[in-house]
Amino acid sequence: MNEIRQFFRHVATIRVEGKTRSEITALIQQIIPAQKATKLILFLQLLQVLAQSKSLSRFSVAPVLPGTPAKEDKRMNEVLQFTFTQCHRKIMISEIAAVANLSVEAFCRYFKVSTRKTYTNFLNEVRISNACKMLIEGNKNIQAICFDSGFQNLSHFNRQFKKVTGKTPSQYMQPNL
Repeated sequence: MNEIRQFFRHVATIRVEGKTRSEITALIQQIIPAQKATKLILFLQLLQVLAQSKSLSRFSVAPVLPGTPAKEDKRMNEVLQFTFTQCHRKIMISEIAAVANLSVEAFCRYFKVSTRKTYTNFLNEVRISNACKMLIEGNKNIQAICFDSGFQNLSHFNRQFKKVTGKTPSQYMQPNL
């Protein structure tokens, strides 16, 4: 159970690949027609397969490090909430620093210490995570997804997407064979 809890604590979006994809597909196909108790058992098996898999592409949502004081938790929660709701548009560092009630320099230092990444890297990961969801849904083309996820430039989107996922948006859309 701890593996599953740990898995969900650090994952916003996943891409299932390889042997795990086959296992998950088979379990989902069994879950759909199953009765209540069997459905629950199969779902728990699915969670276990996901938690133990080594063939997942994971997107972290940068959890706050353990032991963070409550005041800092509140500040980080406000920053995260603002980021998740406003990531589709351009966010200036001065704007997010104001949300945290810090100077730009203090905010950059605070965010880096709290998450071990820069705010810009985190924002790009959030945007790419949203783009992955849109690509999987398949309702829009790559250019529309680029702009809808908050990027201002298609080539920058492609570079960031490949940096985060290891694949281009086109490759990401293609099912693994």
